[in-house]
Amino acid sequence: MRAQPQIEFGTDFIEETVFFTVHELERHGKQTELVERFHQERSRLYETSAETNQSQFEKFYMGFFKELCLQQFFEDVAAHFPRFVKENIRLLIRRSFGRKSEGAELFVRGTDRTIITALQTTRILNSKFLSGFLHHEWMRISDMLDPVFEYDTHASLRGTNEIEENLNRDRFRILWDLSIVSRLLKEENPSYMSIDELTDRFERVFGTWLPEERSAVYETVVRSWPVTQKVMIDSSAAGDHKRISELAPVRCPLCQFTSYKLIRDWENDRANVCSAARDDYPQWSPEDGMCAQCFELYRSRQKVGR
Repeated sequence: MRAQPQIEFGTDFIEETVFFTVHELERHGKQTELVERFHQERSRLYETSAETNQSQFEKFYMGFFKELCLQQFFEDVAAHFPRFVKENIRLLIRRSFGRKSEGAELFVRGTDRTIITALQTTRILNSKFLSGFLHHEWMRISDMLDPVFEYDTHASLRGTNEIEENLNRDRFRILWDLSIVSRLLKEENPSYMSIDELTDRFERVFGTWLPEERSAVYETVVRSWPVTQKVMIDSSAAGDHKRISELAPVRCPLCQFTSYKLIRDWENDRANVCSAARDDYPQWSPEDGMCAQCFELYRSRQKVGR
């Protein structure tokens, strides 16, 4: 029998997942005896609520949480990550109130390390998606814990400005997701992400890179492991050493729209345009450039002003 990591569940998470699971069984006419017993015992608790303390309600829901094999579900997924046991990692599953706040995060306090995984409780009704989501998120955390990955929370994304930083971050995320999904597939474990959809995203984001450069990056993250965080970041950054098509799109640092060329020449009368832009965007630097549309906007303002 494999050792299990320490898993804890939020009380509201337990209560809601049990309620949704029982309701789904009832809707489909399954496990009728269990469903009836749940309602009877729950009603008795509420009828004697004046004498019933919170711990009795928690014990009631925890009992059904185990009987419905909900706890076993999470334990079975966690068993695929032996590093959690080896490094004495605490897993905490809590309720999320929306899709955007779902995910797993690693918290470190001294020698204590906790993985907090936030989930919408309705996810319990789709075990296939939930299993894929947990495998993917926990693989990412497992990478962060793996010394071979050399994870650095403060690693530079090598952007020379905010726009480049954001583009490098997007590329890095796609590469990491591709690496995770390819390894999960190799281990015959699920992911909620599709390798085909990720590959399409990769082709779009890296589409302006020369084919041989693009292919080398893809092969590195999909077929080669271990790969360090630094290698992925280096593969994401569009430095001078990287051969990139001149048609590569960038975001204008002022309007944030995509452009294929930024104006960075501020000689002669263009200096006034540069000065006007800095009045509106104090954090903007002339070296960052601006798209032709923004340039024409500020130049027309200058003409009107004169």
